[in-house]
Amino acid sequence: MKKTFILLATLFAVANVPVASAQSPNTTSNATFPSPPVQGTITVSGLKSFNAVEADGRMEIFITIDPAATPELAIELNGNDPNQLKWWDDNSVMKIRHSNTKTSKPVVVRLTCRALIDLTISGASVTIQTPWVAHITTIDLSSNAKLVASIEAFDLKITARTNSTALITGIGIYTDCFCHSNSVLDLRDYVSRSVSLVGGGRSESFVHGEERLVVTALDNAAVFYRGKPTVLRLNEVRGGHANPIGD
Repeated sequence: MKKTFILLATLFAVANVPVASAQSPNTTSNATFPSPPVQGTITVSGLKSFNAVEADGRMEIFITIDPAATPELAIELNGNDPNQLKWWDDNSVMKIRHSNTKTSKPVVVRLTCRALIDLTISGASVTIQTPWVAHITTIDLSSNAKLVASIEAFDLKITARTNSTALITGIGIYTDCFCHSNSVLDLRDYVSRSVSLVGGGRSESFVHGEERLVVTALDNAAVFYRGKPTVLRLNEVRGGHANPIGD
């Protein structure tokens, strides 16, 4: 396992990623926008490279990461009002907003990017369809957000709050987790050398630490951990509890 971690650390060199200039909503540099139909798909071409995504609203988002691909954005409206949907790039961040929270069918968004560093989700469901390889990665989930991803990261920080859920698999070196407010964070199959976790507010978390594991469970949070770390620190406060689970 130590050889695997050393190899992973060697592979993660920080890449130079192009930076897009800030744009107003529903505009991206050199992008072409057709008139949006009530039904059907909006296809946006001519996107500059972006390395972060911020999504807010009831949407199903599928992201493909391919260093050799051309950045793309396609939106399936599913009968939703296109005037309630906005997208724009802001300093290499692709931002997408859907203001209708009562829609019967969610908007479906398909994104292709060359690299992904940061992901911020509020209310949307996101699936990363390809392996997500990054050096330093930050994920923030809130307001019933959902995430499914397979990640290889040197340093991963993930926050889940307000009824959010995440299912993460893969391998990493350093992992910091924060899980609150009835959220579920499942990293039992994300094998990391060093893990730090704070769980609170009736949340449920699963982590896997191989060498160092530091857990604080408070306010009726439940934490379950895998691995046989040399350093194990467990802190249970105000009804929180931490327990091992089998490999």
